[in-house]
Amino acid sequence: MTTPVPIGHLLTCDITPVDTSETMADPDGDDVRCFFAINCGTGCFTLPGAVLDSNGCELTWDAASASTGLYGVSIEIMDFANTTSNKALSFIPLQFLVDVYSSPTSCGEKPVIIPPTRPHDSCLGIPQSSTYHEVIVARASSTNVSIIEIATISPPGMIKSDLAPYPYGLSTDYYINTTWTPTTTGEEEIMCFTAEDSDGSVSPQTCITLVTGNSPPEIIAMTPSRGGRVPLQDLHMELIYDQTVARPSRSTMISLYSQNGNMVYQVDSENRYQVHFPGDNTLRFTIPAQYLREMTSYYILMGSGVARSTTYCGIESSATTYKNEWSFFVTEVPEATTYFPVTSDLIDVTSDAPDVTTDTPGDDDRYVDEIVLLCGPTSFQIDIPRQLVEASFPATGLYLMGDAVNPNCRSFANYQYISLNSSLTECGTEYTDNATHSFYTNSVVNHDGNTNMIVEYLSLQIPISCDYDRSKKLLSHFVTISDYIMKREKGEFVYDFAIYTDISYTVKYNKYPVETHLGTNLFFRSELLRAADNLEIHLRSCRATPSPNYEDSLVYEFIKDGCGANSAAVRVLKPHKQTQADFELTSFRFRQDLGSEFSQVWIHCEVIVCDVNDAYSECHAEAAKRTRYRRSIKESDQKVKRVTRGPILLDGNDENAEKSLLSVKTSVNNEEGGSANDMPSVFTTALSVIFIIMVMTLMTMGVALHRVMRRLNYKGYEALSNGTD
Repeated sequence: MTTPVPIGHLLTCDITPVDTSETMADPDGDDVRCFFAINCGTGCFTLPGAVLDSNGCELTWDAASASTGLYGVSIEIMDFANTTSNKALSFIPLQFLVDVYSSPTSCGEKPVIIPPTRPHDSCLGIPQSSTYHEVIVARASSTNVSIIEIATISPPGMIKSDLAPYPYGLSTDYYINTTWTPTTTGEEEIMCFTAEDSDGSVSPQTCITLVTGNSPPEIIAMTPSRGGRVPLQDLHMELIYDQTVARPSRSTMISLYSQNGNMVYQVDSENRYQVHFPGDNTLRFTIPAQYLREMTSYYILMGSGVARSTTYCGIESSATTYKNEWSFFVTEVPEATTYFPVTSDLIDVTSDAPDVTTDTPGDDDRYVDEIVLLCGPTSFQIDIPRQLVEASFPATGLYLMGDAVNPNCRSFANYQYISLNSSLTECGTEYTDNATHSFYTNSVVNHDGNTNMIVEYLSLQIPISCDYDRSKKLLSHFVTISDYIMKREKGEFVYDFAIYTDISYTVKYNKYPVETHLGTNLFFRSELLRAADNLEIHLRSCRATPSPNYEDSLVYEFIKDGCGANSAAVRVLKPHKQTQADFELTSFRFRQDLGSEFSQVWIHCEVIVCDVNDAYSECHAEAAKRTRYRRSIKESDQKVKRVTRGPILLDGNDENAEKSLLSVKTSVNNEEGGSANDMPSVFTTALSVIFIIMVMTLMTMGVALHRVMRRLNYKGYEALSNGTD
C-alpha cells in the first residue's frame, strides 16, 4: 500500500466542512479501509467531531468551531482479502498534524489545480521503456495572492522542476514540470499534488494513478474514415481500439467542430444514452443530421479518457487535439464537374493527366484515380488518391502553400486518399472577386523537408479554386403559397430571407400564409447564413409583384441602390451584423385587387456579397451618394439566382366601410316595422340617406386617391398606407 505524506492545513471558517482525503492503493487489489487508531497508548490523537469514512478513507472535519493551533491525528490503514472479510491482512499506521490558523482570506478563495493538468482519479498508462511527463498548473484565487508552492507526493525517482509563472494562462497561474522513467512493469503508482498560496490557503488534493509498462487504448480505425466523405444524414460514428474498452467513470466529452472552429455538437462518453460501449473494442455514437450542413468540413476532438481499458484502474485513452486526427466532409449530390490542371515534375500530365473534380465519390467507388475538390460555404477539402502520388511523396508530406508551418494545413490520409482541408480564410487561401463572383484560391505542394531559406522548385503543385456567385435575388411575399423553396447549389453561399413581427427581430413568421391587414408594418431580414468570415451582405434593390414571377408585367420597385424609391413607405434599417440586411415595409395591395376578398403581394430582393476589407466595394458606398437611376454594376452583368419565401395573405375588406354598411342596413330594418301608408316616406328617406352616404364616400375616395397618386406617382398598384385617413 502507498499513502500520501501526512500534512494538512485548515482555515478556521464558518463554512461547509473541509474534506481531507487520503488516496490508497493496493497492488494486489485487496480491499483497503481506514480507522482511527485505538492501540497506540498515549500517542493516539483524534480531531474533535471529525468523521472518518472507513471504506473511502476520507476524513471530514469542520474547523469553524476549532481553536487555532496544531492537532494530531492517528489513523490505521488496513487491507482485507475482500469487502466482506473482517480479518486484516496487514496495516500501516499513519500520524499527521493539522494546522488550524486564521486568515483574512475567505475559505472559498483557495487556489485550484487547472487544465492541462489531469483531473483527479485519472488512470494513466506508461508504455514500457518510455518516460512520463506531466505539467501541473495551479491558479491563485486573486491577484492579491500568488502560488508559492506545488507540493507533490510522487513515486521514487520522479524529477520536479522549480515553480514558474505559466506562460499560457493568467497572471495568477503557476506551474511545475514532472518527469519520471519507471523501472518496473505492471505496477500502480500514485502521484498526488496540492498548491499553496501566499496566504497559506491550500488547494484540494489531486491524485492520479500511473500504471507502469502498459499502453493506453489506441484508436486503430474509425468510421467515417479520416478525410472521408459522407452524405447529409444521421451519422453513426464508430471508434475501434487496439484492446477492449469500457465506459469512463467521469464526464468526458466528444466534440464536433465545423472547419471554422465553431463547436456544433457534443456528447458525454459517460452518458450511456449518448455513447454506446458494446463490451468489445468499439465505441459508438450518433451525430444527428440537424447539426450538419452540406458541403462542409468537420472534425472531432476528444478529451483524455473517452474510453478506458478493462485492466488495472482502467487506463484512459489519449486525447485528440488536432483537427486532422479525425475529420470528414459532408457532401450533397453533385450537379456539375469542374476540372483544374495538375502540374508535377514526377507526374505525367500531358496525356493521361489526373483531373481535379468537384464530384463527390465515395471512398470505395470508381473515382480512385481522380483528385476531388469539394467547395462548401465556409470551407473546402481536396482528396488526392494515394496511388497517384504516394510512390513519390509521403502521405503527410503535402501542405497548402499559404501556410507550411500550421499542422492543420498539412495533409492527412485514410486507406485510399490523401486529404487537405481548410476554412476559406485560413492556410493562406487568397480572396479575389469581380463584378459577379468571389474566388478563393490556394495550391497543394509537397513539403521537401529542406531547411534552406529558398525553394528552387516544387516537384508537385496542384492549384485549386472555389468560386461563388456574389449576387442573389431573394423572394418573399404576402400570400397563399405555403411552400418554402431554398435552392442551394454547390459552391454557393447560403442565404435566408424571413419576415419578423417587430423591429426587435426576435419572433419570426414560421407558418405561411401570414395573414395581415392593409397598413401593417412588416420587418424583413435577408441574411448570409454560411460563408467565409471576410464577407458582408448589402441590400441592393427590392420590388413587389402580384405573382411569384420576378419579371411580372406589374412591378413596383420600392428599394433601389440600397435606398427607398418611388416614395414608398419603407425604411432601410441598420443591421446588427455585417451578414444581415434589414428593412421595414408597410403592407399594401395592388390596385387590380381592389374589391377582392384577399390579395397577394410578392417581395423580391437582390443582395450583393462584398469583401469587408474592400473600402471601395458596393457594400461600403453611401446611399446618399449613389445615383438613383444608375448603378456602378449593371444588373445585366450579374448572375442572379432566386430563393422563394412566403407568403402573406392580405384581407381585402375595409373595416370602416363594413361599419357604414351595417349602419344603413340597421336603419332600413327598423323602418320596415312601420305601416304600409309610411312606405313612400320611408323609401324617400332611405334613398336620401343612401344618396348622402354615396356623396360622402365619393368625396372621401377622391381625397384619398389624390393623396395616393401624389405619393405613388406610378400607375398599376395601390400605394402604402401608414394609417387611416
